[in-house]
Amino acid sequence: GSGVDEEPTGILSIDNNKGIVYVHKKIDFEAYQVLRVFQLILQYFTDVCSSTGEKVITVMATDNDDSTTPNGTFSLKIKSVTPKTDNVEFFIEQVENTNTGTIYFRGCLEYEKYTILIEAKDHGNKIQLSSTATVLIKIIDKNNHLPEITSQTVTEVLYLQVTDKDSHGSAAWKAKFQIKGDKENYFEIKTDPTTNKGILSVVKPMDYELETSRNLSVSVENEVPYFSWSSLYLPKLYPITIGVIDVNDPPEFVPRVKEVMIMENSATGTYLYTLKAIDPDKTFASNYAKGQDVDNWVNIDSKTGKVTTAKVLDRESPLLKNSTYTVLTYAVDNGVPPSTGTGTLVIHVGDENDNVPVLDRTSLVMCLSEGPTTANLTATDQDLPPFGGPFTYELQGDVKRRWKMDPNFGKIPIYCYKNEAVLRRGRTPVSQSMVVPADIKVNTTLISLQGTTVNLVKENTVYSGVYKVPIKTSDNQGRYAIQNLTVTVCDCTISASCHLRRMSGSHIAFSAMGIIVLAALLLLGKGEASSCHAGAHPSSAHRHVRTN
Repeated sequence: GSGVDEEPTGILSIDNNKGIVYVHKKIDFEAYQVLRVFQLILQYFTDVCSSTGEKVITVMATDNDDSTTPNGTFSLKIKSVTPKTDNVEFFIEQVENTNTGTIYFRGCLEYEKYTILIEAKDHGNKIQLSSTATVLIKIIDKNNHLPEITSQTVTEVLYLQVTDKDSHGSAAWKAKFQIKGDKENYFEIKTDPTTNKGILSVVKPMDYELETSRNLSVSVENEVPYFSWSSLYLPKLYPITIGVIDVNDPPEFVPRVKEVMIMENSATGTYLYTLKAIDPDKTFASNYAKGQDVDNWVNIDSKTGKVTTAKVLDRESPLLKNSTYTVLTYAVDNGVPPSTGTGTLVIHVGDENDNVPVLDRTSLVMCLSEGPTTANLTATDQDLPPFGGPFTYELQGDVKRRWKMDPNFGKIPIYCYKNEAVLRRGRTPVSQSMVVPADIKVNTTLISLQGTTVNLVKENTVYSGVYKVPIKTSDNQGRYAIQNLTVTVCDCTISASCHLRRMSGSHIAFSAMGIIVLAALLLLGKGEASSCHAGAHPSSAHRHVRTN
């Protein structure tokens, strides 16, 4: 103030830490009767409202005149408050016969800063001297102003502009929005931390066919609760109407996945199903089409959606998975641009007994021995139960005392009824398997009821050679196939790979060797020679011939 940084400058100085005023020069009374020095006091408050009177600060003044005289006593008074508002009152209370006074306020502080000018004036008889000091009050803001939505801007989303008189950037200024009337949660609203704008956006698509518009309400508060002594606060609701624009929705199949059943080997053109699609936009005009159909199994009528077979279906096709075949279907509407819906037709193909059991191998090698030797045979049927196993194996032709089936090899199903084990064919087993203890004879031909595997037995009356053994293999329903099993019999004690040498040569050479050896035996009588017979069973004259 005057005498410090205002004219006349350099007369006075103030110790900022102790508040002491020093005089450095003489002062011309005729020029300056009063020097006004301002003292700035900065104080922070946490409470912004008070109904009874809240203490702000205590100030003190001094007078060097005799305190027992009017010249040395003074009164403190608030000269002015800036800014002036009707919602708050500042007042000062001075303790009697003291030089201190306390500043109080009533009401609610509405601004960030208040400047209070305080005057200390003595009670002099002739001249009353005075000086002033300034108290600067900075308010730590509480939420005593409500945010207000002042404008709306529509782009891809809705922007809500907010104004708030509380301190910028504080929790009392930052907006927090809520949406009313959106129980399906189609929308969300977030606050831009820089501008305090509300950003309303769509998070889930709406259906124009269900509603063409949606009426919402948005309320806005702050991150901290609103603070008011005057009235009960209820958030203001701002109405918003959202319009829904129609787009071309694709047709939808009813149902989207349809499962149908058909038996394999059904005739071409067999009816499967009639497709049905609906379109919310009412632009679908029965335009059906076929999508993925790997083996071209079906035809689809584009107008009616009728699905029929395009060929005879085979359950054993490698294109099936778990006996099912899948076709994709399309429904195309007449929108601009057109929109396509996709459906799935799952075809379950039922099994028929259209396959016969087939031997897994049609040739094998067996060794000469003094007793019978065996080799196992296995068959496979592509049909499912009950059209597959257990299989029946039967030897065809004249096989007596040369070849037979061993029914004791493998296991067969057993069914228990009233604790009695009864052998049944063509049904599913309900108990564990058991071994068949003896051969089962049918028309003097040995057969074996097995699961899939049986033993072929070579009697010791079969000698070296290559034999064709016809075998009839029947499935559980009696369908059968007759296959020739080629059996090569060799003396394995001479070479374990005799059959490999035989197969690498020609059949003519093998037969010629047998003829040469036979001729040599006839000439030598009792001499030893090699023998290997092909085809028919050897005569008894050759049974004791040893092979080299």
